[in-house]
Amino acid sequence: MAASTTLLQFLLVLVAGWHADKEADRLVVERLAARPYGEIERDLRQLAQLDDAPLLNIGMVWKAKSPLELLGLFGDHIARDQLERFFSIAQEMLATPDPQLELPDEKRYAAQVGADHTHRRNLHHRLS
Repeated sequence: MAASTTLLQFLLVLVAGWHADKEADRLVVERLAARPYGEIERDLRQLAQLDDAPLLNIGMVWKAKSPLELLGLFGDHIARDQLERFFSIAQEMLATPDPQLELPDEKRYAAQVGADHTHRRNLHHRLS
């Protein structure tokens, strides 16, 4: 699992966390890892079993325990192509308009009711 562990560390360093129930989050993770999400989650579950694992799994949320510490430990192992994929995806996400901001000020509160903003909340915040 050494190569898988390196890939997972890369994901945890750059993304820091995502919601496995959100298809958009899973797609971003797949794109970053260039692997099917099922394989990634299988490896995450194995990594989470280790003593002092670098990640948490709470319900459907995967999260790095300490993203900045992981960056210090594994940042120099991130390859150029991985960074290019990360910046490409981050640029796409940040360029996507927030539909809430298209509403008049007095109606923006209602945009949250029943809304699914795909990756806008957890993953968008982490990538920005």
